[in-house]
Amino acid sequence: MTIQEALKYDDGQIDPDAYPIGTANGAWVSMADFTEAAAIVMVGLMGATATVTAKVEQAQSATGTGAKDLAGASVLIDQAAGAGDEIATVPFRAEQLDIANGYTHVRLSVATAGASVDYGAALVRGGAGRLPQTNT
Repeated sequence: MTIQEALKYDDGQIDPDAYPIGTANGAWVSMADFTEAAAIVMVGLMGATATVTAKVEQAQSATGTGAKDLAGASVLIDQAAGAGDEIATVPFRAEQLDIANGYTHVRLSVATAGASVDYGAALVRGGAGRLPQTNT
């Protein structure tokens, strides 16, 4: 099996670009066949006061029904702390989703504040076929 067959990475991305202050969201994707995933944010040039917050959100459908943040699945990149030209990851497991209440989909949301930022982001899912039945 190749890495392309073992991982799903072609949905939910945010294309590389220069983003102004605001939020960009990837598409909602199903975790139904996956046990784990990671959001990957590739940050380039950051304005002098810029911050980037990347987070994973969960929902009950592909349209975002009941959308809410996935606890513990976020990262802050702060230009004042010397950030820029770096890659950050936000790994998470399917069992972190609110499975008991029907949460099956996730998306990547990236917000910039303070100044514009060059970045791109991707959501990579893996562990196909071993979804937990409930979360503990």
